Amino acid sequence: MHLLIVIGVVLAFLADFRWADLPGAVDWHTIITLTGLLILTKGLETSGYFDVLGGRLIARFRHERALALFMVLAAALLSTFLTNDVALFIL
Repeated sequence: MHLLIVIGVVLAFLADFRWADLPGAVDWHTIITLTGLLILTKGLETSGYFDVLGGRLIARFRHERALALFMVLAAALLSTFLTNDVALFIL
């Protein structure tokens, strides 16, 4: 993490842009959407919903291989309609 911060600072000084233009280069709609999804996911985790859902999935599938296959197929199906990060947040 520290290495990424150092690289970011070095690149910020080497890049050809004005500091006043920096906020315009950020896609704030995407940042706000991802932040909302993270908050929603953390709320579901804190409420214990994922524990209940995980217990139901384990009871439904008899083998780990079947459960893993279901998770991969569910992620693939969701990512056809949603972006990959949203599909993984749901799973």
